[in-house]
Amino acid sequence: MQPATPPSEAPTPRAVLFRTLAILWSFPSLGALVILSLRVRWKPGHDVTGFLTSIPIEQWIAAGILIVHAWLIWRWRRAVRPRRAS
Repeated sequence: MQPATPPSEAPTPRAVLFRTLAILWSFPSLGALVILSLRVRWKPGHDVTGFLTSIPIEQWIAAGILIVHAWLIWRWRRAVRPRRAS
């Protein structure tokens, strides 16, 4: 009987998928950073809803793009991390 071989060090397909998506998603994220940094037109409101409605839609979308990019990086790091044996 042969001894059990250790798990391979090759990345899993899921890790490759999220790594590729995270790398490619950096291009829209760079544009989102430009939109958020150059077009600051937020007007302080008297309440939270007044402040939130003063933010233009393109800045909401830019923030969403950055959130998705953070999620992709998190998923990539989670897929790469070896799982502990229970």
